[in-house]
Amino acid sequence: MDMHSTLSHLDELDPSIDPLANSSFHSHSHSPSESPSQKPVSDPPQNQLLKTPPLAASEPNVPLIGNAPKLLDQHDSTNVSVFGLDPVPSPRKLAEKLLFQPTDSSPRLVIDKLERIFKITEKQHNDLISRKEQAIEYLILEKKLKQETARYWYLTHYSETLQLEKYSSKLQELNHRIKGDNSFIEEAKRKIENLKKKKSKLSESLNSKTDEIITLRKKFKSVEREQVSARESLRITTKKSENLEKTLENNKKSLNTNENELKDLNSKIKDLEESISEVNRNLVTEVSKLDELKAKLSSHTKTYSDQIDKLQQKLEPWKTKLDKNKSEYNIKKAETELLENQLEQILNESNNLKAIIVNKEDQLKLNSSKIEALVDKKSVTQENIQRHTPNFEVAGKELKRLEFEIKELGDKIEDARNKASSSESQNKVLNALNKLQQSGRITGFYGRLGDLGSIDDKYDIAVSTGGGSLNDFVVETVEDAQTCIQYLRQNRLGFGKFIVLQKLRKFNLNKINTPENTPRLFDLIKPIDAKFAPAFYSSMYDTLVAPNLTVANRVALGGSRRWRVVTLDGKLVDVSGTMSGGGNRVNRGGMKLSSNASQFVNLVSAQQLKEWKDELEDKEKRYNVAEDQYRKMDQLLRKSQEDIPRMSAEIQTLKMENTTLKDEIEDTKARMNDWTSKSSQITLLQEKIEKNSKSMQKINKDRAKLEETSTLLQSQIDELQQKIIDTGGIRLKTQTNKVQSLKDEIQLKSEIKQNDELRVTKLQNQNQKLVKLIEQSGLQLEEISQTITQLTHELDTKTKEAKTLGTDIEKLDGEKDRISFEINETNDQLEVEDSTLREKSDLIASKIKEIEKIETVIRKIQIEIDHARESFNNIEYRDVHPLISWMAEDDPLFSQLIQEKPSFDEEYAGREIKSKGCDLKKLGEDVDNLKKELSDLTVNLDILPSFGSKEQEFQTFKSELEEAATKLHEIKERGEELNERRHSEFSEGFNQISSTLKSMYHLITAGGMAELEYSDSHDAFSEGIVFSVMPPKKSWRTISNLSGGEKTLASLALVFALHHYKPTPLYVMDEIDAALDFKNVSIVANYIKSRTKNAQFIVISLRNNMFELAESLIGIYKVNNMTKSATLINRDLIGK
Repeated sequence: MDMHSTLSHLDELDPSIDPLANSSFHSHSHSPSESPSQKPVSDPPQNQLLKTPPLAASEPNVPLIGNAPKLLDQHDSTNVSVFGLDPVPSPRKLAEKLLFQPTDSSPRLVIDKLERIFKITEKQHNDLISRKEQAIEYLILEKKLKQETARYWYLTHYSETLQLEKYSSKLQELNHRIKGDNSFIEEAKRKIENLKKKKSKLSESLNSKTDEIITLRKKFKSVEREQVSARESLRITTKKSENLEKTLENNKKSLNTNENELKDLNSKIKDLEESISEVNRNLVTEVSKLDELKAKLSSHTKTYSDQIDKLQQKLEPWKTKLDKNKSEYNIKKAETELLENQLEQILNESNNLKAIIVNKEDQLKLNSSKIEALVDKKSVTQENIQRHTPNFEVAGKELKRLEFEIKELGDKIEDARNKASSSESQNKVLNALNKLQQSGRITGFYGRLGDLGSIDDKYDIAVSTGGGSLNDFVVETVEDAQTCIQYLRQNRLGFGKFIVLQKLRKFNLNKINTPENTPRLFDLIKPIDAKFAPAFYSSMYDTLVAPNLTVANRVALGGSRRWRVVTLDGKLVDVSGTMSGGGNRVNRGGMKLSSNASQFVNLVSAQQLKEWKDELEDKEKRYNVAEDQYRKMDQLLRKSQEDIPRMSAEIQTLKMENTTLKDEIEDTKARMNDWTSKSSQITLLQEKIEKNSKSMQKINKDRAKLEETSTLLQSQIDELQQKIIDTGGIRLKTQTNKVQSLKDEIQLKSEIKQNDELRVTKLQNQNQKLVKLIEQSGLQLEEISQTITQLTHELDTKTKEAKTLGTDIEKLDGEKDRISFEINETNDQLEVEDSTLREKSDLIASKIKEIEKIETVIRKIQIEIDHARESFNNIEYRDVHPLISWMAEDDPLFSQLIQEKPSFDEEYAGREIKSKGCDLKKLGEDVDNLKKELSDLTVNLDILPSFGSKEQEFQTFKSELEEAATKLHEIKERGEELNERRHSEFSEGFNQISSTLKSMYHLITAGGMAELEYSDSHDAFSEGIVFSVMPPKKSWRTISNLSGGEKTLASLALVFALHHYKPTPLYVMDEIDAALDFKNVSIVANYIKSRTKNAQFIVISLRNNMFELAESLIGIYKVNNMTKSATLINRDLIGK
């Protein structure tokens, strides 16, 4: 078994049961003071190999190992010497002594000593290898330096030669280009003139549309004012109609109320008339009865009656006059009340008209002040708009400029990042494949397709967009491609696509006829070798190049055949008609350019990228501030522009309202003038009222006189009648009162009737007036309804007209915007053409300067070529054969150390420079770094010749140590066997004891259950055993949670189970029944008695139940400070 297989086998062992589980010769075992049975305080590291197994001296068939240090000190003939060290014991001989010569020392100490010896030996060996590796590294580095130096000077010579050829070709090309630029300038001037004419026509059309829009907007504003006027008139008229309808409704309600009241009054008057007639009939009857009574008493009262008759004859004229006076007074009073009502109505109407005029004049003043305030506010708003609009436009332009700069700078940064990332990834793969080719493992790798040719600068975007597979790698054969792919996969270097030249079909690479003589992209590429032309053609086929998208669409889809066309700005029209393009960035750098710009021309330095980022951050901050200001200005201007039409509408509405108020004031004043004409009527009414008042006062005076005379006569009559009543007795008195009561009732009802008749007259007058008002209101409502219909029609007409004008204005605005867009496009085209013209002019000037520079560069390149040739020929090479004579020639390292002058040729240089894009500057820096690295190394090359013999000595020592490890492995297997036996025997006893315990506990507790379990189910010896019981009618518990008696029963069951597994002839038990009750003591005693067949029990007890089952009792007592005993034989029990 070799060393590696032994280590692998040892790694599979379980370190928890065997100390030989981990593998290495670096041990971290116990110190010499530890005993062999001690366990390490921590697990050993993974590199530990030797460790003392925990073997007991009592175990059979295990040799005891003696004192290892004494053996190591003997230095017997088995010692070996390695690398000049003192002689050390052979590991194989030491292992034999450990196994077959028992000593009194620990094997772990011996193993530790072996490990320490090997560590020292291995350290010396590693140091020798390190010095050997340093020497080898030095030679490899020296060879690499000379190869790289030779390669550098050879490639420099070849590169400068190519540069010389290229600059010479470029010089001729520049001279040719200058001749063709004049025709291009003339064509650009002609295009600019045509664009200016087109712009002039579009400007005239734009002005015409603007004038039409202004005219329509004026008309729209006029219609809008008329619309507002009609809407306001409709509102006022509608409000007037509503008020009139309310008045008419109130008048109708009043008329209806009056009619109902008249009906009630007429009914009441009729009832009063009937009642008065009834009372008069009763009065006649009662008067006749009174006359009969008086006739019967005439003899006694004749004198009084005659006097009364005379007095009544005198009183009758006065009563007639008094009744007439009252009637005249009532008439005058009713007439006066009627006149006062008429006067009050006229005066109230006057006051109402005055109040209406005052209210409307106040409203007119308020509206006028509002109009003035709105006009001033509108003027200020318009001035603010005019003042801030230029600033707003400037801010907008500045915001757009910042946005464009931020976008452009962000695109530039993103493009730089993408190019750097792509270049880094691409260069990583490319460099790896170049190194693979340099190592000689492949010969048919040519590099990236885009680097195998060049194209004019103006087609950079077009070829990068439509070129297809320019980033693919070109190889000669399928085997080369497979080798490259396998190399990339094994080293996880990235991904690559490969074009196999041998597998490409033969294409027709001749020039073809194209629509409008549009150039074919393939024809514009100049391959560095003709054999790469099919690869370029397979990447892009017959893709054409158009100057713009318009030409591209016409060429791609206009003829009988469809073409794939790409524009100079990166838009691609496919054969299927689909088009791609747009976005913020375009593809560049897909191929080398004729201006000598490599694929790294667009790469940006880290410092430049950081400066761009700082600039972008600054511009974004400025943009945020400018955007915030622009947004606030926009909101302010937008609000101001929205306020102007609103204020205009409010002003127009207020003016319309003022016009209406003025008309209403004039109408009210006209009504006031009409009321003034009624002043004579008021005066006449006032005169009549005053005259009636005077008449009523005179009537009251006359009535007072009449009442005074009639009262005197009436009092005399009353006295005489009282005398007659007194003469006639109670009956006459009663009849007289009854007659008087009827007269009073007639008088009261006559007065009520008279008042009701006056109220009827008044209501009839009111009803006549209400009927007239209702008729007038109905006529007015009809007129207002017609007016509302007319105003509604007018408003609808104006609304439709305004909508039509708005649609026309929107349509003209759309046409205006379209013309403005065309003008902007024309301006953009003019700018492009002007810019192109200026660029072309500048380009011609720059080309002249470039020609002068190229001539200077050609002279410098010739000097560099001479210097490179001389430096390449002066390189010296070392002969390393004496140093590595011990190394086999078929060893790959041997060929890496031999130094020979490289045999470069132009084909190799072409692959390096043209295909792989070798960076000579970086190569020169690498050579300088190699020189510095080589000068910093301090090595002893003399160690190399003797390395072989010392390496062989170490390998011998190592193999013997592996053999010792095998011996120790056998000891480890014996330890495993003993450990397994220990576990199996313990498990067997445990299972028997557990089974016996269950039945024993069930017996002594009359139904209980007990269980023994491992605390650790995987290792019985790690955590101990758990003893759980379930007493009758109780739950499972551990023994620590039981009562005293329950613990005693459980312990006894366990003890009995142990004794059942390993019985003994004698048992001594001390008061095991102390905590048991009567029943449990009897159960335990009977069990003990049953076991006395095969053993003897000595039980110390104080319980009668235990005494009764004992064969003999021994009592202990003290007498005279001495202990004595007495024995009683239980003969009854023995006899049984």
